[in-house]
Amino acid sequence: MAALPDSHLIAQLVEQHRSLSSIARELGVDAHRLSIRCRLIGIPFTPRARLLDNSQLQAVLRLLEEGRRPTEVARLTRVSTATVYRILGASPEPHLGIRRAATSKQTAAAKRHWIALCRKHPMEGVTSLRAKAPTVYAQLHRNAHAWLAQHSPKHARAARRSGSKRSFHLTRTLSLAASLAATDCNRGNRPPQRRSRYRLQQKLGISEYALASTELGANSASLTQSRGEAIANRVDWAGRRLPTGLASPAWQLGKVAGLRSITVEMELKRRRGDGS
Repeated sequence: MAALPDSHLIAQLVEQHRSLSSIARELGVDAHRLSIRCRLIGIPFTPRARLLDNSQLQAVLRLLEEGRRPTEVARLTRVSTATVYRILGASPEPHLGIRRAATSKQTAAAKRHWIALCRKHPMEGVTSLRAKAPTVYAQLHRNAHAWLAQHSPKHARAARRSGSKRSFHLTRTLSLAASLAATDCNRGNRPPQRRSRYRLQQKLGISEYALASTELGANSASLTQSRGEAIANRVDWAGRRLPTGLASPAWQLGKVAGLRSITVEMELKRRRGDGS
């Protein structure tokens, strides 16, 4: 629906002794919203019998300014939720005060939550606390960045372990586990999964730091795949399962491989040496 015009234009049209319905049709706006705007900015007009009196209108505005939700305002004032939204949309700059009040209330609650979290986990850093309460951190980072920096843990990270080489048995065990994880990505009953570093890390159940700090970090390069290699592997897998092989239509190969047809077409063009 179109936005309400400037207040001066509305006043000029009303002074021409035109009805609000005809003005609303000309402007392409809702007549109810237009009547509420006129009442809010003090433009006199001759309305029909009011379904919403001034006391209800002021009560709705007061509750909205307090940061109440429209559904709650409708319940407290015994008007429909649609009417509350019409009032919200007709109010001059309606969202500023309401959003400011709601944001202030939510930010205050987030601050209390963050302080309690810091006290409960005094030895953990910002990254760990953020993972425990991502919504709280996001609220504070957007609306109270300086406060968040001031009330976040300042202690230094724990000293890194010495760079001593991992034991041969541990390295061998991790390497064998990585090979099994890579093999699991290519099971025959499903399209092959891309053997990315992240997927290997998830299958092994170790952190990226643990993966990088062992010899496995260097050896896993041969086990991982690039995006192009993963696509080629999937196309080959689909071709082996279709009667006409890679000569099948691109859409059919894509359906079996779980790829878009345009992706399959580009891969087949690459194989033919036509990169265009």
